[in-house]
Amino acid sequence: EWVLEMAYALTNLGTLEERADDSDPERSLQLMQSALEYNQIALVLDPQNEYYKSELGQSHAFLADAQRDVCDLEGALLSRQKNVSLEQDMLAQDSENPRKIEKLAWALSGYSVVQRELGLVDEAIVSLEKVLQLLEPILLQNPDNKRDVRYVLLRKHRLAMLRALNGDL
Repeated sequence: EWVLEMAYALTNLGTLEERADDSDPERSLQLMQSALEYNQIALVLDPQNEYYKSELGQSHAFLADAQRDVCDLEGALLSRQKNVSLEQDMLAQDSENPRKIEKLAWALSGYSVVQRELGLVDEAIVSLEKVLQLLEPILLQNPDNKRDVRYVLLRKHRLAMLRALNGDL
């Protein structure tokens, strides 16, 4: 637990660095890389801990954002792929869990951003279509959840923009 707390602390420091007025993207990247390493250590110490596995996916997502900030889009794509893969594994173990479905949708959404930035528009469209396939059934069960409605609408907007970029008007 203490090792994972160190990962949280490093992630928080990396986020603060990223948001600072005089931010240092390289420093933020170093902090996120260190956070990921601590998260991996926690999982080595307790390999069956489902929560630690879930947190590892988040660490890859935060690392991807830091990599984007230093223009390492290839690294960000790999980190996002790992994030998606881990979330898919978690969902496969409990395929009806709405929280795990949401986490996979968030991972795919972040993945689509990097895909788009690399010019992989068709792949980004596929990722966003999967996001909507995952989230719309949850949204139908609870249509009053404004956070989810907003999230889905923003992803639909992003999907429409990508389709337009691809000439599909």
